[in-house]
Amino acid sequence: MDVHSWSDYALNLANSAGNIIGVIAAALLLIAIALIYFTGSELTKRAKGKLVAPRQDQAKALRQSQVELATARRSEETKAARLEKVETELAAARKSDQAKSVRLSQIETELTAAKRSQESMTSRLSKTETELAAARRATDEQTLLLSQVQAKLAAARKSEEEKTSRLSQVEAELATARRSADEAGTLAKQLKQKQGPRKITPEQRTEFLDAVRGMPTGKVIVSAFFDNEETHEFGAEILNLLKEDGFEVIQRDPVNFFTTSRPSSGVRIGCENISAPPPHFATVRQGLKAMGVDTPTTTLINAREEDVVEIQVTPRE
Repeated sequence: MDVHSWSDYALNLANSAGNIIGVIAAALLLIAIALIYFTGSELTKRAKGKLVAPRQDQAKALRQSQVELATARRSEETKAARLEKVETELAAARKSDQAKSVRLSQIETELTAAKRSQESMTSRLSKTETELAAARRATDEQTLLLSQVQAKLAAARKSEEEKTSRLSQVEAELATARRSADEAGTLAKQLKQKQGPRKITPEQRTEFLDAVRGMPTGKVIVSAFFDNEETHEFGAEILNLLKEDGFEVIQRDPVNFFTTSRPSSGVRIGCENISAPPPHFATVRQGLKAMGVDTPTTTLINAREEDVVEIQVTPRE
C-alpha cells in the first residue's frame, strides 16, 4: 500500500488506530504476562504447599487453568477480530476518502467547465446584446428613412393629384373653349349663310351623295320663290345635285311659286299623299338632312302626281 497517497486525515486516523492498538496490545501483553506470572507462581506455590493434596484438587486447578487460558485465548481472538475490523474500517475509510477525492476532483473539473461555459454564455450574451442594439439602431434608421420616403411619396402624390386636378380643369376649360369656338364657328357660318346667297359646298355635296347612296330614286321637281334670284340659283344647285344622283327631274329649271310662309332653312318638301309618300321621299329628305338643311313637309304646288316629290325653295326666315 502506498501511504504517500493518503490524505492527512487518513494518516492521522491510521496513526491513532495504531497507537490504540499498540496500547491495547501492550496492556494485554502485560495482563497475560501478569496472569502467567501469577498463575505460574500460584501453581508453583500450591504445588509446593500441597504436595499431598489429592489428585482431584490438581485436576480442578488444571481445569481452572485451562478455562482461564481458554478465556485468555478467546479474549485474544476477540481483540484480533476487533483489530481486523478496525483495519477493515480503516481501509473502507481510505477508500471513501479516495472516492471523495476523486469526486472532489470531478466536481472541480465540472465547476471549471461550468465556469468556462458561463463565461462563454456571458460573452455570447454580450455579443448578442450588441448585435441586437445594432439591429435596433438599423431598424430605427430604416423606420425613419421609410417615414421620410412615405412623406415624400405623399407629397408627390398630393402634387400629382393637384396636377391631375389642374389638368382636368384645363382640359375642361379647353373643351369649353372648343365648344365655344365650334358654336361661334357654327353661328358665324349660319350668319354668313343668312347674310349671303346659299351655296352647296363640296363637302355638302359629298355628304348628300354618301347619305343617299343605294337608296331608291324617282321623279322630283324643284320650285323656287316667285321672282327671287337667290332662291332660283339655290334651287338650280339642288336640281343639279339630284340629277347627279340619278333622280328623274321633271323640269330642267326651278319653276316659280308663291307662298306667305317661310321655313327657317328656306327649304321644304312635299308630295301628293303625305301620309303615304313615294319611296324616294325619304331619300331626298335624308340627303338634305345630311347637308344640314332642315326640311319640313308641305303640300304640292306645281305637281299633282302621286309619285312626284316637290322641293320648294323660299327665302330664309
